[in-house]
Amino acid sequence: MQKSGDSRAVDTTPGVTSTEPYKGLVYLYLSGGTDSFHMLAPHTCAPINVYERFRAIRGKNSLSEGIGMTLEEMLVIDGNNPDQPCSKFGIHPNLPILQTLYNDGDAAFIANAGLMSEPVD
Repeated sequence: MQKSGDSRAVDTTPGVTSTEPYKGLVYLYLSGGTDSFHMLAPHTCAPINVYERFRAIRGKNSLSEGIGMTLEEMLVIDGNNPDQPCSKFGIHPNLPILQTLYNDGDAAFIANAGLMSEPVD
């Protein structure tokens, strides 16, 4: 994925009075081999070490590194919510455009959001 460099179309419909640029939300629902934790993972977290929990869930143990991204291979971004334990997150190394878009303020992440598999009371 990369930026195209193309200009966005401007709505010239009469009655449009906003001077703000158009912003939209694109929601990607991913599951399986490219789920959200293969794209965005905890990096620097305290007091709870969310990264180690992430790696354990992804199969890391005394015999195997598992399938979770290592700290060294992640593309690091700053967290923006002081009420959660991670101050930094890591993006998959094959997705540097997401790091650039996030750092430029042109992308955001909504983690742990998805469809409910059954109703809750």
